[in-house]
Amino acid sequence: MSGRSCFTAGTLADADSMLSNNKITLAILDENLLPNLKEFSQLKKRFPIPMLLTTDRNIDEFFENIEEEKLNIVFSKPIKADEFRMVLEKLENPSCETWFGIENYLENSRDCQTYYIRRSNEIAKTIEKLTNRLEELGFHTDMVTFLQTIWSEIITNGVYHSGGFTKEKEDGRHIILPDNRKIVVQCAANDTKFGISVSDGEGKLTGEKILKAIYGAIRQEREVMRNPNMMLSPNGRGLDMIRRLSAEYYFVIAPGINTEIITIYDKNYEKDDTYSNLKIFELPESACRDNRTQGDRSASSGLPH
Repeated sequence: MSGRSCFTAGTLADADSMLSNNKITLAILDENLLPNLKEFSQLKKRFPIPMLLTTDRNIDEFFENIEEEKLNIVFSKPIKADEFRMVLEKLENPSCETWFGIENYLENSRDCQTYYIRRSNEIAKTIEKLTNRLEELGFHTDMVTFLQTIWSEIITNGVYHSGGFTKEKEDGRHIILPDNRKIVVQCAANDTKFGISVSDGEGKLTGEKILKAIYGAIRQEREVMRNPNMMLSPNGRGLDMIRRLSAEYYFVIAPGINTEIITIYDKNYEKDDTYSNLKIFELPESACRDNRTQGDRSASSGLPH
């Protein structure tokens, strides 16, 4: 973020004035500055630039409002500097090349491995390969089952939901994707972190769908606390699990081109942020149009075709 000018505002009126009278490329708004989240949405409509919200609260406390106003990026304080810097850099440089690919989220990553899945019975084999890869990279943990559960959720959703096989997933049926489709799984690490990414090459998921699914899971959790005998629906649980249990995670979407879910863990497998931040990157239409012109359906820099 070096070489950038920074303006600060103490009130909503000041922020409005600064956005009106300066060429601002990105805005960070704190919840304490806003009378309500509708003000955020109104500013976003008037000034169509990347905006993100910061808050002192657990975002689960007001997720209904987040979903209603369609806020894609919300950070609860205290904020990890490296993660925050990563998000700001991505928002300032929207492109398939900078947004997609696990290597863009792990500095100095090495030994990136890529796996392809076309059959549902390949999911378990791929998770086994990921587990073995962790050990090869020098990451040893007693939380393997925990990690495998998250990976299984991400990959299974990619295989079934992105291709329109939701009913088959609910019925537990084996599927084979069409010849022109595959799920791409990547695994990479640096000296202190490792991560995996899952890409579907479809781009059918939207920020609105993610917000709805997560809020549904939060609402169910509240209802279960009031009624412990209530049966949980699986809808939305996978996306919410990713958000809650990963040290870092990113939902990255190029509409009609690709969806990639990225999860990153440190060597101690600790989730060290107090609350679960929300990070949904939706590529602007202009960047998607440029990518379609180039004829790149993978939307992921460096992936073999």
